[in-house]
Amino acid sequence: AFAAYAAKFNAGRKAESLATAIEFAPQEARFVRLVILRTHAAEPCIDELEVFGPGSAANLALANRGAIPSASSVLAGYAIHQVPHLNDGLYGNGHSWIAATTGTEWVQIELPEPTRISRVILSRDRDGQFLDRQILEAEVRLSLDGATWKTAGKLSRTPAQLPTPRPDLTFPVDELSAPTWEAVLQYAFLRERDTWSRMDAQDYLSPLVNDRPAIPGGPPYWGRLARMSPLERALFQFGEMIERQADTGLDVRRERAELATLQRRAEDPVAAASDDLYLAARLAKRRLFFRDPRLAPVEHVLFAKRHPYHSSHNYSEHLDSLFASGGGICVLHVPRDAEGRLDPERAEVETLFDGSTGIARDPVADFDARTIYFAHRPDQPEVKGWQPYWHLMTVMADGTGLRQLTEGPFHDFDPVPLPDGGLGFMSTRCASRFLCWEPQAYVLHRMETDGSGLRRLSFANISEWDPCVMNDGRILWTRSEYLDKGADFGHTLWAIHPEGDHPELVFGNDTPYGYGHAREVPGSRELVCNIISHGDHQGPVALIDPALGRFDTAAITSITPDTRPQYQMDRSHVETFMDTEPVSRDHFLVSHSPGRQAHWGLYVIDRYGNRELLYLDPEISSKSPSPLRPQPRPPVLPTSRDPALAARDLGRFTVQDVYEGLGSAMPRGRARYLQVSQEMPAPLEQLADGEYRSSHAGFQDFYATPIHVV
Repeated sequence: AFAAYAAKFNAGRKAESLATAIEFAPQEARFVRLVILRTHAAEPCIDELEVFGPGSAANLALANRGAIPSASSVLAGYAIHQVPHLNDGLYGNGHSWIAATTGTEWVQIELPEPTRISRVILSRDRDGQFLDRQILEAEVRLSLDGATWKTAGKLSRTPAQLPTPRPDLTFPVDELSAPTWEAVLQYAFLRERDTWSRMDAQDYLSPLVNDRPAIPGGPPYWGRLARMSPLERALFQFGEMIERQADTGLDVRRERAELATLQRRAEDPVAAASDDLYLAARLAKRRLFFRDPRLAPVEHVLFAKRHPYHSSHNYSEHLDSLFASGGGICVLHVPRDAEGRLDPERAEVETLFDGSTGIARDPVADFDARTIYFAHRPDQPEVKGWQPYWHLMTVMADGTGLRQLTEGPFHDFDPVPLPDGGLGFMSTRCASRFLCWEPQAYVLHRMETDGSGLRRLSFANISEWDPCVMNDGRILWTRSEYLDKGADFGHTLWAIHPEGDHPELVFGNDTPYGYGHAREVPGSRELVCNIISHGDHQGPVALIDPALGRFDTAAITSITPDTRPQYQMDRSHVETFMDTEPVSRDHFLVSHSPGRQAHWGLYVIDRYGNRELLYLDPEISSKSPSPLRPQPRPPVLPTSRDPALAARDLGRFTVQDVYEGLGSAMPRGRARYLQVSQEMPAPLEQLADGEYRSSHAGFQDFYATPIHVV
């Protein structure tokens, strides 16, 4: 199947133009002025301003034609950002102009003589290195004398419509030895060997710095594994896996003999240094891995095909992603071979929803595995003049019964079926903006599965992600806040009752990491998640043992230690993981980008450092995998929600101990006053067409007092 894919596959993607044209009816002018009304992210930047006449490819604005540039201001202190760069004929950030302010600014070209003008082209950085400082709203004004001006054309766009360089989002087929499944496996094995050989030796979560057990309370494991050679590690893991599978009742006599043969070959230094022996050991370990009876849930995997977002922040995928169309909602059916082993090479993909004219994301099955919920963003908006929005959809597991559940000028995504039959999800219906930058915020909501009863559950003022239902019926999700913390500390794990009461911290708060896509590990007290940054949602897969303390970094074990955590605004689109979903106590489905190109496949990993490729489509990434199987419905929790208070937009909260957390600064019995502070939202501006502004000017200040409101 992979060979058929590769035979028709064109590995390259043509980059889209990074220039923007403003066209208008031909008019006579000597002065051409671009008035900049609004910019995306900081002061506006232009690397070249070009002027053209009707039907002509000659740039009239070039300095070597005698045109003279000018501007309302220039950012001081930067030789690479000067007015003469506006028309020097050179592209890129190193030959550009930047204004001194984020307010209304203008740039101008004075032509040698009056000329008929019909088009102006501008760009921020045609080399594609920088995406900030792009112009959202502007006007082209023309004049014959430099005193009397007439508006000839306008530019108005959202951040989602900005030109962006499209990286190659496909699988690097040209790096394979042949267009075959066997070559893909070799590629995966060699990429794993390479990343383990470059493991970070300074990061706190690295086993080279702090060792961790494989099982809570067990002996140290990861430090030893990290210090082994690639062949030594493969043989050690193979031997450990043989014993674990023998404990399940599996007949592993053949694997024991195979391991003994590999170990004898490894005694020869020349053989031990060869790729052939390492690849043979990896392949033997892979064959045993897929014999594990605990991997039965992987026979049917629900997942989404889509390209990566590559947004500027982890909370801005609805604002400034690449928005590359394609893919859909799929089910992977993995057969077994004659020996009962899962056989990914013969897996077949069933498409439940064709998302090729948009982007589909976040598929999740109801507890009976018969109904699928997901989010879809079409290329074309539902209302002319609007931007496209993510909306919740549902389809039956057999591909029938497709319905759209939400509508309107809001982004709705991250669905989660609730024990009482409702549906939780994230939404921008809170109508507030993220408190440190431009985009709309989205927080936890719920509704009935027919779209009725929609209401807000979380009253956070910045964005949230990845809800799931815990075994006890609570919703577990990543909640964000900036109260007494910065970006690294701000994305933590919380739980709440599905009616919106009893929110409580589960883990994080003052640890130097963010936590995404957290799930309970079956048969364990642990949680599994991805360690994320403020920049994106991918990172190492980590097991968390909350029993060691909700604020204790010693509770965190990275089970993909060759992926270093990212901090603050750092991110990595390659050699990393996301969308971790438990299969058993020891096994997890993940989406993994193993190479140097941002392309993701489906893998199964375990808590002992093993990882195996399950499925890969060379044309588009595969994300959000989960076993498609019926699961027990968690209990419906009683609610303490007071309908009378809720009708008045009020609630009740309890402080059990006002001294808790104050330490020695406040001895018990000394408190006389209790101050209650409210974090105020920054409401969205509603536009004349019914939409809400999708991006906003940057805050001038991040602090407020009773007489100074941000």
